Amino acid sequence: MEREADDPSPSIANWVVIEPEICRKDVASYCRHGVTSAKVHASNGQFLRVSFELSAPPSVSRLFLHCPEEREMGSFDTVVAAHDDAVLFRLEIDFEGLCPLALYAVDYFVYTAGAHPSGGPELSLLPRTYPTNDEFYAAPKDSWVRTSPWRMRDVQSIGLLRTGKRGFVVAELRPYPSIADDEHDEPLAATLFMLRSNGESPKAAGEWEVKLLTARGGKAKRGDIRWWQTHKVVPFGTYLCWVDLYRGVILCNVNHEKPDLQYVQLPAEGAPHCSPDLYRTGFPQASRTVCIGNGNEMKFISVIRSNGMLSGASKPGSSFTITIWTLKQSYDVMEWVKDAAIGAHQLWAMEGYDRLLPRIAPQFPLLSMDNPEIIHFVLREKDTFDADTNMYLVTVNIVSKKVLSYEDIEANISEESDDTAAYSLFCNEPFFPSEFPKYLKKPTSR
Repeated sequence: MEREADDPSPSIANWVVIEPEICRKDVASYCRHGVTSAKVHASNGQFLRVSFELSAPPSVSRLFLHCPEEREMGSFDTVVAAHDDAVLFRLEIDFEGLCPLALYAVDYFVYTAGAHPSGGPELSLLPRTYPTNDEFYAAPKDSWVRTSPWRMRDVQSIGLLRTGKRGFVVAELRPYPSIADDEHDEPLAATLFMLRSNGESPKAAGEWEVKLLTARGGKAKRGDIRWWQTHKVVPFGTYLCWVDLYRGVILCNVNHEKPDLQYVQLPAEGAPHCSPDLYRTGFPQASRTVCIGNGNEMKFISVIRSNGMLSGASKPGSSFTITIWTLKQSYDVMEWVKDAAIGAHQLWAMEGYDRLLPRIAPQFPLLSMDNPEIIHFVLREKDTFDADTNMYLVTVNIVSKKVLSYEDIEANISEESDDTAAYSLFCNEPFFPSEFPKYLKKPTSR
């Protein structure tokens, strides 16, 4: 039975950092009129209830599915993307008649703060990206249903862009990478699997379609993205941007009538000339990020270690440099401008960097969505995930040269989260920054 009481989110920050893994709570814990509560039917008719547990950054916020105890959470049950007042997430469901080639039935949902007529959040089910057996054989042979019924599997390649007051675009980009030398001068090309919605109602979500895209003016070449790997997708103005943290950013104006592609290389050294050797260099998600700051500026933050590693524990006292860049953009010209460079000893000398904090390389840098002078990062002493591992969330003002706060990440783990935040960091899965809480209907004081 659902509860009528308000959920435990009395104070709401303007933005949050969302843990990617969805956690579960029992159905009885669902607050029908909670500030963050929303519900909808899945494609199989099952009634779904969700809510957020919100914490001010750098503490982690979580999405909870309120479900029976027998419902186990799986690898497809994740937050996928966020933009403005909306959050995209997915859940694996049991679906009768699923086409065997689709392998899994995964539903996608858009959670929109303040969109319900009551002023509360609204939860919309997107059209299925997986066919039934009958739909598969009835579809034209050249349709996406027949050629690739397993779309929308790679969570790192899927993005969400809000368009107007209620519209949105959900898209997955698959670039055509170049491997052979004779293909390097071919214009950059990609397939875009997308859904464009006007958002007028949960049932008016549009249809999935496939578009073949090429580079604007033929400038970007397939050789520019050789051995491409998408690590994340970020919304930027009217663009969705697919980011390879080794190489660069592919920008696509997905809501345009005739979308095209642009490309800008990252100002980072060490892009491998072949498939990346993660065992040798580590995971770039732990030391690099592309994010959008206040004022809709794209920032690139990189932690450059003296030993060349991109992730994993660093030796105490070893050297590193934190660099911050801003993308300057016109219609078809883009370049990175360096804002700041902070060395290891400069960081350790900052006011507030207490003796309790280890002198090691920071990981998972994240720019504040409120203040571009503020950066959050993680300090973790070991690669192992156990009770003896110290891990801290640290907040720094790079202009005033002060450590504003730090906290032990273990102190921010709730009973229901089951250590997912710490586990995600050890699996090199960064969190999602989102501004959706500022659009929520604020709770009334009693």
